[in-house]
Formats: sequence, structure tokens, C-alpha cells
Amino acid sequence: MSIFPNRYRPISRQQTMGDFPNEKLRAIDGTPYVIKYGNKRCGDQLSLTYRLLRDDVIVFLQHYEENSGTVDRFVVRFEYGFDPNGVMAGTRFPNQPDVLSPAEGERSFRYAQPPQVRQVSRTLFELTVELVQSMV
Repeated sequence: MSIFPNRYRPISRQQTMGDFPNEKLRAIDGTPYVIKYGNKRCGDQLSLTYRLLRDDVIVFLQHYEENSGTVDRFVVRFEYGFDPNGVMAGTRFPNQPDVLSPAEGERSFRYAQPPQVRQVSRTLFELTVELVQSMV
């Protein structure tokens, strides 16, 4: 399993927490019921936007190709705190509890859609990647 390019700091991050696997049903009398199928949250989504030079954009596009597009899983390392690089750099102090990121064994993601690249200037590009947590 490959590792997501981690040496670049995103300019924008959006994280949507997943839910526990469940099914919502309604009884004949109209009473709503929820059946829970698992004890681990799944389906976390992470949207990252970067401003990069051309060669750095190619690193992400190659990673997308190496993982068969949206098919294969890969590991995203969550480094918090004052590390100047990393996916979640600068989002919290190192001694705070880590409630947003998945547990160590559940950090495999896959691409939700192909990366989007927009040219901002002659040499600068804006890259957006959408990731979704993959439990399988």
C-alpha cells in the first residue's frame, strides 16, 4: 500500500466525518428505527487544496496513476502541530487529543474523484484532491 505525498502543506483543508454503518427503517405504524451494522466510523472525507509548481503537481498526478485512479487504497499520514509540512500541519497543538483523524489502523483512503488542476499563473498551479476513507 502506497503513502500519500506528505511533504506538501495544503492551503485549504476540509474534513467531513463519516458515520457508523447503519440503516434507517420505518415500521408499519410509522415509528423510525435505526439498525447499526458496525462499531467503527467509516466514510471520512478529506478535501485538500494545494498551490504548487508544475513539478510538484506531477508528483500527485503520478500518485493517482500508481493507485489505479479511484480504485486502490493508500495511507495518509496525519501529522499535527508545528511541523511545517504535512497534510494536517498547523491544525492543533501536539498535546491535544486527536479526535478528527481516524485511528492508526484506519488511515487508508482512496481518491473519491480524479485530482483537479487549475493554472493560477504562468508557473503556479492549484491542485484539489478529494479523498474518502476506505475500510476494506
